[in-house]
Parts: sequence; structure tokens; C-alpha cells
Amino acid sequence: MASGVGAGILMSSAVASLSEVLPAYAEEIAALAFVIQNFEDAGSHQQAQEQRVEDGENDERALPDR
Repeated sequence: MASGVGAGILMSSAVASLSEVLPAYAEEIAALAFVIQNFEDAGSHQQAQEQRVEDGENDERALPDR
């Protein structure tokens, strides 16, 4: 799945199309899309945090002694 700008509209379009083709599974498709989107958001947040740590930001080891 796509991530970043535009990912939401791509996911919405996919859900709408699949729900039309497979109406019996519309609720399951929407629920799965929600889970996937949140999983990707969490992964993006984790990557950003790891980059900040790598850059010495938000890392306890980078703080001066108190």
C-alpha cells in the first residue's frame, strides 16, 4: 500500500471499488483498510523516531549530564 501524501485517497478509492465489486464483504474490506492504514501510520512514526535517534535527537544518550 502507498504511504505518505495521497495514501488516504488511494485507500478510500480501493475500498469503494472493492466494496462495489464484492458487496457481501464491504464491511470486512473497510475494516481491513482501517487496520492497514493505522499499521502504516505507526510504521511511519517508528521510522521517524528511529531517524531522530540516529541523528542524536530525542535520545537520552545525547543529553548532557545533569
